[in-house]
Amino acid sequence: MQETRVAVLCKFVEWVKNDPKSIFWLAGMADTGKTSIAVSLCRMLQEDPDVLLAGAFFFSRTASNEARSDARRIIPTLAAFLADQSPSFASELSAELKPSSGAAAHKPTSEQIGPMLQRPLAALVSETRPIVFVIDALDECSNEREMSTMLTAIANFTCPARVKFILTSRPETHILGSPISDRSQNEILQLHMIGQEEVTEDIRLCTERKFEQHPLADPDLEAWYSQADIHALASLTNGLFIFASTAVTYILDTDAAEDRSARVETVLSTMKNSKGATGPLDKVYESLLLERRARPKSNLRNSREHGRFWRAY
Repeated sequence: MQETRVAVLCKFVEWVKNDPKSIFWLAGMADTGKTSIAVSLCRMLQEDPDVLLAGAFFFSRTASNEARSDARRIIPTLAAFLADQSPSFASELSAELKPSSGAAAHKPTSEQIGPMLQRPLAALVSETRPIVFVIDALDECSNEREMSTMLTAIANFTCPARVKFILTSRPETHILGSPISDRSQNEILQLHMIGQEEVTEDIRLCTERKFEQHPLADPDLEAWYSQADIHALASLTNGLFIFASTAVTYILDTDAAEDRSARVETVLSTMKNSKGATGPLDKVYESLLLERRARPKSNLRNSREHGRFWRAY
């Protein structure tokens, strides 16, 4: 969403244009907004005439398409994206793959990166713009060994063109043990180090925009929520977007304004009275599930639609 994560996104753009390092790793715990940042960043870079967004790959272990969790699909996907944008790269890529009839696409990533990226990118040595690849959610890869191999290949990547890799993931052991965690060679930003006030404000803005999309049919009537409700909800999330996402999904899962208003009160009361790191989230889930169990299936909304819509921001 516009106006959110502004400082983080600006840091990325500044790094892309002015920092000599070739790898930027954004690390963060689950549901801290890494993918949302990656999506917003891709949009920004795509619209920036001074940057060439060469390709992006978004891992997902829960997607119906198994290719979304296969590390061996990354390099071919990035190469295909760039080939669509650069005839010079496409020509070199074709020349590299022709002798093997494209067999490189089915090999381990360590054997893909040379013929499918490294050598063809030499054709873009005169490109003045930074050439950026984005790979999101490394921890969602189904094969940790293959992922570790790929990260080593990226860390050792050399090319006469100005190539940069932006990576996001949870700080899991096999990623922490890879070369991308070397601060002397790579830029690293840990989301939990970002100020709580900035994150809370982003959550407040996202919640407000979602609520604004569900106004009353009669504009003369009093709104079903208040600004105080939005501020209270944001302040109780502890900086985790999943708290707000789950709460908003529950609140908007009814068409009646009076029901939404009652759910706002239920959520705020539940979160205020819950203890422990995950207590508020557990209670919100419990309220959501109990509410759904009490209603006929025909009246249930599709919560996945709410989730996809929220993540789009």
